[in-house]
Amino acid sequence: MHNKFSFAEYGDIISSIQHNLPILDYSEVNNTTKQFCVIRHDVEFSVDRAFNLALIEQDLGIQTSYMFQIRNNCYNTFSDRNLEKINAIADMGHYIGLHAHMGGLKNINHINPYIKDDIEILSRFLGRKINRFSFHRPKKEYLELNVKIPNIINTYDKKYFHLTNNLKNLNVTYLADSQHKWNYGHPSELDFTKTNKLQLLTHPYSWTKKGLDNTENFNTLLTEKGNELKNSINNECKNFPL
Repeated sequence: MHNKFSFAEYGDIISSIQHNLPILDYSEVNNTTKQFCVIRHDVEFSVDRAFNLALIEQDLGIQTSYMFQIRNNCYNTFSDRNLEKINAIADMGHYIGLHAHMGGLKNINHINPYIKDDIEILSRFLGRKINRFSFHRPKKEYLELNVKIPNIINTYDKKYFHLTNNLKNLNVTYLADSQHKWNYGHPSELDFTKTNKLQLLTHPYSWTKKGLDNTENFNTLLTEKGNELKNSINNECKNFPL
């Protein structure tokens, strides 16, 4: 039995899915696709942990979507170091997208240009075409819009996501490890005789080689971020007492 949120457990989850459903990219799914699993990772706190998970997926032989914020106090998407890591993730064959933080949106009627502008900014800095987004902690009113932007994939589109007030009779099963727990059920508990369409969401900060409980995971994350800040300050000034 593997530790929860360990890379070994993640490998088991992917193996179970692969035995039952084809793992496809969002771009490969259309209204006539009968079976699929699409996988995305919303990056909240650590580009380093996203990079580590991308390496694991490379070993597993799958390509998934990594969604990065550009309005985030926990990491600077556009630092040289993080741009290098994100581009390395893309070079592995994974897809890069925008994890859209809607805090700057003043008028819901402007949601399309708001998201489009953020995607263009991310594309410009990465030097890559970005063609997908996911919402960060989306309000129901955003999901109800079923936002459509030409040539842009909304990972909450009706093809990949079933908006409902309960978890019964879903067209697309949705599993997420939000807040370091599987609120909608663990992937290993899926009944694949009744599951033909699946969207799996993870948050890379939760996943480590060893597998940690919530408290220990955040403590190690804080240590990693603290060391990152110390190294950054030390590189910028000669009087930092490291």
